[in-house]
Amino acid sequence: MANQIPLLDEETAAFIQRFVSINVATRNRENRPAVARASGCRVTPDRNGLTIYLSGAHNQTLLANLRENQTLAVVFSRPTTHQTIQFKGSDAQIRPLTAEDQAAIKAYHESFMQELAGIGFPPAFCEAIISPMDEDYLAIRFTPERAYSQTPGPNAGKKL
Repeated sequence: MANQIPLLDEETAAFIQRFVSINVATRNRENRPAVARASGCRVTPDRNGLTIYLSGAHNQTLLANLRENQTLAVVFSRPTTHQTIQFKGSDAQIRPLTAEDQAAIKAYHESFMQELAGIGFPPAFCEAIISPMDEDYLAIRFTPERAYSQTPGPNAGKKL
């Protein structure tokens, strides 16, 4: 729909693409969870869809869950402020990376390492928690259906 109102405002779209820790959670049919650290996010131009990136080799259970039910939750949290937002979706699709995706992963890595260095973490620590650029990344595209503030404080859990 050409006239559809963007799901994300510009400020939120900018927030989730740089400087944040990104964690993805799925579940299987028995509601057993799988959780992984993602390595970047890209917002669609209409701001109604998200693509996140993660290692395929290290997240087989999570990927199997997505193939089974397409349901996920993704949490974005900035270490220096603890500002945190969670999105949930039920239409996740796994696909190979494009050149745009690879550029988004590289930019994310640089920004997240800068964020962690700014609060005193040494480069070796930063490199240990971010999957190397030569990992076998996959892209997961989904439409956020619900969003919640998860920033610690009185509004934590509040639907956005």
